[in-house]
Amino acid sequence: MGEGYRAGQVGYIASRELVARAKAREDLFDKLRKYDGPFIGTPAHPKDWGPEKQVDDIVQSAFKYVDGDPLGRRFKIRPVKYPDAPTFVLQRAYDIDGDGVINAGLSQLGVRYVFADIDPRGPQGGPGSGFDCSGLVVWCYQQVGYDVPHSSEAIRLDPRLTRFGDQGRCQPGDPVIMWFPNSRGIPPGHASHVGMWVRPGMMLDTRNPYNEPVAIRPIEMGSVLTFGRYRAVNGPVAG
Repeated sequence: MGEGYRAGQVGYIASRELVARAKAREDLFDKLRKYDGPFIGTPAHPKDWGPEKQVDDIVQSAFKYVDGDPLGRRFKIRPVKYPDAPTFVLQRAYDIDGDGVINAGLSQLGVRYVFADIDPRGPQGGPGSGFDCSGLVVWCYQQVGYDVPHSSEAIRLDPRLTRFGDQGRCQPGDPVIMWFPNSRGIPPGHASHVGMWVRPGMMLDTRNPYNEPVAIRPIEMGSVLTFGRYRAVNGPVAG
């Protein structure tokens, strides 16, 4: 479980910066001290947040709530006496279910390469099943409730992706972003291929130009641009 917190007001919370718990607590205190209570906090019913519920109490409750669930819940807070004040939000990051991502991919072993396609085998697919490399990644992540772009380069540039070069940091399901010589004019340094890390030295992917089906293959380290990890920070809204 990756830890990281964000504390901000609605409209600002879209920032992807994740900070340590102590820093998030300080940020939230600083924002709320501008207002005198009471506050409305979710998920508690407003009647539970009377005038005695001041900043210390509401911040403590917020952290207790977001830390008490593995799915990255977020806690909303609004100053009652200031109808024009923003709603403040505390969020905690959580890692994507990488094992679920890989298990989804393993269910598609042997499915052929088809450029620009996302067509799984099974109840959702049919005789024409096929994926391109990023299409396989898109579909596998969709199975754990997460949307990623349908393009190797778009995945590389996705601001939600934390990129790193050390394979030792990889966990199952992490994108492995690569460049291979290609006929599409994609220059070195830009992604022409993407797969998913399975275990040290091995990845799950499907490849062009040889129409290689979905399989577990060795990672060609000389072609790796970066490894990466998606972290979800927009859990279900509290209350």
